[in-house]
Amino acid sequence: MTKNKYIVDGPITTDIISEFIKIHTKAPIKLQGFNHFRDNVIFMDIFPSQDAISLHKSLYKSLKTLDFLEWKTHEGEKITFHSTIAS
Repeated sequence: MTKNKYIVDGPITTDIISEFIKIHTKAPIKLQGFNHFRDNVIFMDIFPSQDAISLHKSLYKSLKTLDFLEWKTHEGEKITFHSTIAS
């Protein structure tokens, strides 16, 4: 398992992230293989552990309390974990 940081895309205040990391710990993920969509986006597939999935759900619930964030249909609790390499 690799030890990567969880990165959130978007205009997030540091207060909610700071509070979140005080009560949560990192969780393992597995990076395996490359994939793409369209002809201009390359990404690595991420296979999260159950702990990583739970961590993501907790973070999502915390971020949903911020009214200024807008969520797209492919974002939220049921995302596809990946790491964009080039777009």
